[in-house]
Amino acid sequence: MKVLLGFFSTFLVISIIFNTISFLKKPTTEQQMDFKIVNVTELNKINQASEENNLLLDVRTKEEFNLGHIPNAINISHDLLLTNINLLSDHKKKNIYVYCRSGPRAGLVINELLNNGFNNIIDVEGDFLSWVNAELPIEKN
Repeated sequence: MKVLLGFFSTFLVISIIFNTISFLKKPTTEQQMDFKIVNVTELNKINQASEENNLLLDVRTKEEFNLGHIPNAINISHDLLLTNINLLSDHKKKNIYVYCRSGPRAGLVINELLNNGFNNIIDVEGDFLSWVNAELPIEKN
């Protein structure tokens, strides 16, 4: 009986953690229509085209950004954006590609953007870790 209770307790904790992480990454159902996903290979092609209507947004810390980032990305940390979403008001009509290191911070920013009327939001699937693992170009400051 003790073993069974221990198993269920562990299962419950893991389920709560998994659901919390999933919630941080995904927008609400009403937001799904405007939320797109692009993989790093597709993003690399889009990024090389350098269209003016695209904004590549790295929401990691300045320190992380300086150690390496996707070329053409601008850096505004998720903490700053969550309290000052108007920093992006000039880019409201652009396609905004959002990434962080592994997903949760980008998910928070994506939700905030969608909640504030930004319509062309694209999540970079796998974020910076996937970019690095795909051995795509990186810039350092």
